[in-house]
Amino acid sequence: MSDKISVIITTHNRPKLLEDCLESLANQNINKSQYEIILVDNYSKDNGKSTDILSNKIIKKYPSLNLITIYQKDIGGMTHSRHLAIEKANGDIIVCADDDYVASCGLLESVKVCFSDKTVGAVCGRLIPIYEVPPPSWIRKITTFLPNGGYYITDFSVIDIGNKKQDISWPYMFWSNWSIRKDLFDKMNGFGPDGFSGDYIFYNGNGEHFLNKEISKYGYRTIYSPEMTAWHHVLSYRFTKKYFEARYFHYGIVNSFEKINAKKNVDTLKEKLIYLLSINFQMLRDLIKMPYFLKFRMFWVVKGYLNHQKLAKENSSFLNYCKIKNYKKYNFSNLLPIKNKKPGLW
Repeated sequence: MSDKISVIITTHNRPKLLEDCLESLANQNINKSQYEIILVDNYSKDNGKSTDILSNKIIKKYPSLNLITIYQKDIGGMTHSRHLAIEKANGDIIVCADDDYVASCGLLESVKVCFSDKTVGAVCGRLIPIYEVPPPSWIRKITTFLPNGGYYITDFSVIDIGNKKQDISWPYMFWSNWSIRKDLFDKMNGFGPDGFSGDYIFYNGNGEHFLNKEISKYGYRTIYSPEMTAWHHVLSYRFTKKYFEARYFHYGIVNSFEKINAKKNVDTLKEKLIYLLSINFQMLRDLIKMPYFLKFRMFWVVKGYLNHQKLAKENSSFLNYCKIKNYKKYNFSNLLPIKNKKPGLW
């Protein structure tokens, strides 16, 4: 278990949460010589000044910690930041962390144990919510409860499927607490586009799931480890209509992107009707059973999907962007803004 770990973090305008994250990673059970942290400031509004001050503070406090900070000035969403950080990584194992999470002291140690099994290609862990304010009771309505007593909330990137290490399907592997063998990642097509907002929102794709789908093709297992535990901050704005409208509009964009990327073209009228019929039952169920603004979440999905499909049909350059197989070396700085009135997630 001598493999070195590279922890990858991308950050954007969240220095206070980032400090908690870095503190937790600086206080791991394993020796600091066994891992490095690569932090990418993703064009924060102060041009990375707060991140720079914080990085220097952490290095001064933990002089043996190998913290590398990169400042990204170009548009590229989180995808370019992730690829850039992994390209610079010296580790045999890549651990991906969110700037708003707090790692348990045994997180990196548990990762090393998991990868001592050579059949394992990727590992994800438990993400326990830290709510900024007490959550509303309707949170249960968006929580998926599992037969084994576990649960997950996709909208908040929260997951806890129990105390047993087990194989897990790729849709449940969230970037926020995720790891992969570096040599396996190097063979793969990388992350899909993710993390765009504002007039770049339609350039989003399916992020880590673009990559997660590929892992089994190389003969590796994907597993969940309860010892790989982190706490994930869930801020109060995530309980608002504005957040959910942006989130589900984003899901619609992702659905459209995945379909275009798979078959290299927009949906036909028949395919669009089949898609709309496939979510019609959920729409009706939400109208009856969901509280408040959640009744309309699938309408926002449809809006995102139809807007994205329309754009790809009318703009050949955008269509070609959605058809790309590997975004590792893609020059996102060439993307042109697309007028958008919808709020973004980031």
